[in-house]
Amino acid sequence: MLSDVGGPWQILDALGDIDRERKNYERAATYYQQALEDAANEELTPEWMAPDKAYILRLDRLASEMRLAAIKPVKLAMRGACKFSYRGVSIRKKATPVRYVFGTAEFTPEGLQSAKDLFECLKSAKADAITLIGHTDPIGSAEANLKLSLARAEALANYLVGAGYKGTWTTIGKGEEEPFKPDDPGAYDEAMLHQLDRRVEVDVEK
Repeated sequence: MLSDVGGPWQILDALGDIDRERKNYERAATYYQQALEDAANEELTPEWMAPDKAYILRLDRLASEMRLAAIKPVKLAMRGACKFSYRGVSIRKKATPVRYVFGTAEFTPEGLQSAKDLFECLKSAKADAITLIGHTDPIGSAEANLKLSLARAEALANYLVGAGYKGTWTTIGKGEEEPFKPDDPGAYDEAMLHQLDRRVEVDVEK
């Protein structure tokens, strides 16, 4: 029963945990993101029922991880406009699930869909300035990966500008220097760990 769990966002969080265990990453990402947004909604979730800062950061981290692991793109926002602050907890940086053709800076069809979602997110959040930080997996030379990570960040920046993003932007390439740190590394095989590494992070300054 609902009263046994404590509230709507707690149920969504629990469902996310169940689907994460089942490796249904797309649905887990959806549940964690919905839990985060419902927990931040003061009409749905009174203060006494709200998660603390550490738990808000956990929900965001797990939603991001599941988006990166999912086969199909999962939106950055489920309940309307994108937010980078939840109950006063600022979350400036988001790992996007924008995918690229292996070894290139060319979007896959799913990557293009995620890039479109990121543009809508930045537009709804009225983000005035962003930094796009490219990351790669450790396959290949460190020098090649550094160049590739920057090229991917620049490809995303060019897409966003072409789509109509009006803010200022900066691109950074980190190569393989900062691998993704999953909540439970033992839950993934090497191929999935590499998929989590391949990402572009968006650091939003408002």
